[in-house]
Amino acid sequence: MTRAAFIALSAWIAALGLSACPTDTSQLSVSYQRYTYTCCEGSDFQRIWSPGETLTLHWVAAPAGTTAGSGQRITLTAVLTGPYANVDASKAGGSSRVTVQAAPVVTTDRAGVDEVSSIVLPIDLPDGFYNLADTIDVSSGKASGASVINVSHIAGP
Repeated sequence: MTRAAFIALSAWIAALGLSACPTDTSQLSVSYQRYTYTCCEGSDFQRIWSPGETLTLHWVAAPAGTTAGSGQRITLTAVLTGPYANVDASKAGGSSRVTVQAAPVVTTDRAGVDEVSSIVLPIDLPDGFYNLADTIDVSSGKASGASVINVSHIAGP
């Protein structure tokens, strides 16, 4: 076989191979690691807080399998209400005199990094037990939780 014939045959085989490749990429999907969030670390609550301090809430990211498509927006919110006379009263709900809210944290289920919310406790915040409601809002729904924190003008341990 001559060199020209070899080159022609090689080009023909390459063209035949490329023509078998699909050009429609709409059927291709890319999967990615998803993450969910939970609030919060135990150390966020296991102490007595004083007015004027900043309550820092740690949103913990955890792997939640893989999925195809684009990432979903996640909004993390935290709201503090109270004061209540005791833990049982804070869990029962009812009317509260004070509501303090953290700025919403917006992320995606692709981010996979722990997030932080901060609530500055007003200097004139009354002593008592406060309900801390957290919400994780994803386009597919919401998940909520609640914890209790204790606020006192007398410094804790």
